[in-house]
Amino acid sequence: MPLIINRGAEWFASMGTGEVGENPWDGQTNLNLAITTGPSSILLAIPFVALTGHINLLTFIFWIGFAAGLLWGDVRRQNNTLLLLLVLFMFPETEFVTVLTWSLEELYYPLLLFLVAWWMTGRRWYFAVGLLLAFVVLVRLSYVFAVAGFLLWFTFQTDSPLKPLLKMGAGVAAGAMGILLPFALVGGQNFWARNF
Repeated sequence: MPLIINRGAEWFASMGTGEVGENPWDGQTNLNLAITTGPSSILLAIPFVALTGHINLLTFIFWIGFAAGLLWGDVRRQNNTLLLLLVLFMFPETEFVTVLTWSLEELYYPLLLFLVAWWMTGRRWYFAVGLLLAFVVLVRLSYVFAVAGFLLWFTFQTDSPLKPLLKMGAGVAAGAMGILLPFALVGGQNFWARNF
């Protein structure tokens, strides 16, 4: 990662096998795989890489946050499920083994954000929930299904969900604009033409 910072985006883009041009999402990596990291993941990693030169601090924060979330839920519900949940998350179906092997925590941060969003709904901070949901979708577009599930859960748990859902929608719109703005400023018309 320090090489990317020192040599710049053009140097890094030239390392792929596909013709990247001005949009890194148009090409492929050296492993001949499509680039699938969303803008939220990139914005999440930048401060850690800039400060430390690697992403290990982000990894550490993810695991502390994950364990704290499980512990908090266990203590709050008083149902002694912490050890069971920790063991269940080690099964291959949950893909946390993949996280341990490849350090892909930025793709699993949405799990922590759903926990925070759930907590925020109890506080009626609906606009902030929308901001978090925008961040989740822009980590990977496939997380839109998990966000839809969260919104369905909320709809069926709330007596009159229309006004809170509108506030969440405003938060999603504001969050998406705030996350995409740096990419739009750097990429200009090419960003919009090649991604939308």
